[in-house]
Amino acid sequence: MLKNYLILLGFCFGISNFMSAQTVSGTVVDESSMPLPGVTIVVKGTTTGAVTDFDGNYSISASNGDILVFSFVGFDTQEITVTSNVVNVTMKLV
Repeated sequence: MLKNYLILLGFCFGISNFMSAQTVSGTVVDESSMPLPGVTIVVKGTTTGAVTDFDGNYSISASNGDILVFSFVGFDTQEITVTSNVVNVTMKLV
């Protein structure tokens, strides 16, 4: 009986974690508001990642509270905590 309970409990936690993930999207630009293609976005502490397209747009699966790490050669790396399903970023030159 305890084994079945533990399996059910684990399943419920797995479902709740899965259901809390959302698609986060946005645009990455430089300080003059020009889109930046090729910016790498990673959910900190995971292997989940994305890259901006030609227009600086991206989408990635993340949950509220996750930290997105934005990096691009010649620009400061930025870490932004997810609080909504849209995260727009302005990258600053090093």
